[in-house]
Amino acid sequence: MFKFKISSDIRFRNFGFIPSGYFLRDLYGWLFGHRNLIKRLQARDIINAIDPRQNEKILDIGCGQGHFTVEIAKKSQTTIGVDIAEGIDLIKIPETISDQMKFVQVKGVSLPFKDDTFDKVLASAVLGTIENTEEFLSEWRRVLKPEGKLVIVNTSGRPPIAMAYKNQPWFFKFLRKVYIKKFPHNYADFERVLNNNFGNTKSKFPQPNELKYILAQNGFGETKVEQSLSSATGNFIAWHQFIGFLRKGFIPSVPGWPHYYYFFRVVEFFSKTPCDFCHIYISKHVQ
Repeated sequence: MFKFKISSDIRFRNFGFIPSGYFLRDLYGWLFGHRNLIKRLQARDIINAIDPRQNEKILDIGCGQGHFTVEIAKKSQTTIGVDIAEGIDLIKIPETISDQMKFVQVKGVSLPFKDDTFDKVLASAVLGTIENTEEFLSEWRRVLKPEGKLVIVNTSGRPPIAMAYKNQPWFFKFLRKVYIKKFPHNYADFERVLNNNFGNTKSKFPQPNELKYILAQNGFGETKVEQSLSSATGNFIAWHQFIGFLRKGFIPSVPGWPHYYYFFRVVEFFSKTPCDFCHIYISKHVQ
């Protein structure tokens, strides 16, 4: 039976492809990669931020199905993906990098690693899902080597929707009349809807200055904040979710089919204005 293999280099065309042994699923993955549109579009910025090297040990916290883990492992000495999801340790690791990566299921705050184990730690879309942020940051700092790099990927809400609530443009008033029963009373209400949909423990998204302060208070310094995605893509995501909620009563998944990805890759190439709510925080473990 034909077996799909992964590339030894990071490939953004089929980013995150991990063969499962199921032909149709693997055919799709080999051709197009991971279906998550936002993560696919952020992938280059996140990989550049983590900057994996052959002599480094890297920890991918909240790795999900391991799409970033497998790509980072191609360029590192060892990459470990951890998640609370059951079955994470059952993901089939490609033979070509089996010595370079593994998955570990974890529970609670504690990580099953010695102090100063990792050169770099990636935490993508994790902070919003946890209540005791300081405890987790302390644990991440414990397993990170002195001067090691922490990369956090986080959003700060949906500013285009907040601005619409503030300025009340005509189309926004029209939507309010059409969906009067479902329309959130204010932006704070919609922010709560978003967080609840994402399984976040908080009702508000942390802003860059807040998160930088929290990092500084927990042993991380020199935090640099980079904006990921363009404003055109960010606006699409924000309004797709807002209107989807009005129509369906829940936040719909952002489309991930190939034509969306390649269309927005073109948009990203030409758009010069950065998105104001998709952020990558690059910090350092200071002693």
